[in-house]
Amino acid sequence: MSIEAGLGQKPLLLVNLDEHQEDGHLRTRLEAFTDMLAALKEERVV
Repeated sequence: MSIEAGLGQKPLLLVNLDEHQEDGHLRTRLEAFTDMLAALKEERVV
């Protein structure tokens, strides 16, 4: 999984999760992180 800042740029965050070792807590933290990025993007647009 990667979150990329834009096409052709290095990924902002890389996380490798084995499908049998997924951590629910980590997923929750990643969701919070992506929500924060979306909110920051919206603030910059306004």
